[in-house]
Amino acid sequence: MVVTAIGWVSANWKMMLTVSTVAAGGGTFLHTQVERIEALEESQ
Repeated sequence: MVVTAIGWVSANWKMMLTVSTVAAGGGTFLHTQVERIEALEESQ
């Protein structure tokens, strides 16, 4: 079981890295958008 998991991770680490990078980038983007919307609402 552990050997299979290690094999899978070593085969798919690039995909996992890409997915986590995109997820982190998306989260940062959403957070920025939310802050902008809040700032707009306060200024009105």
